[in-house]
Amino acid sequence: MQARTRQLFAGACVLTLIGAMAVFGLQPEKNFRSDQVALAEGIAHLAAIAVQNARLFEEVRWRAEESQALIRTARSVTASLDLVTVLITQQALFQAQDVLAQAQLSRLQAVVSLFQALGGGWQKPAKDGPRGR
Repeated sequence: MQARTRQLFAGACVLTLIGAMAVFGLQPEKNFRSDQVALAEGIAHLAAIAVQNARLFEEVRWRAEESQALIRTARSVTASLDLVTVLITQQALFQAQDVLAQAQLSRLQAVVSLFQALGGGWQKPAKDGPRGR
């Protein structure tokens, strides 16, 4: 692929267009190297994943809140019911809370991946050789 100083990258996640990212060079006559193009494509892909994860997280959060509201209603109805029904309702609450925690973890992992792709994060210092003096 011939890279020019102006390059457009589409951020797609599972065949759904999420957005676009443009990269401009300071020297119009100079082309981007293939490693620069690959890095920009990787950043566009990670940004698309982060946006998609944020959307999914919001949907899961909404569903978890809805489930908790239903569970609160069920608790008031089942206050006079037997122990088995109460335990099943409690299990449903724990499952909804687990789904919410997993969605939060997924969102945070996507944020960390994007941060690292943009050059952030801790790196091991290079070894300068033996230190015995």
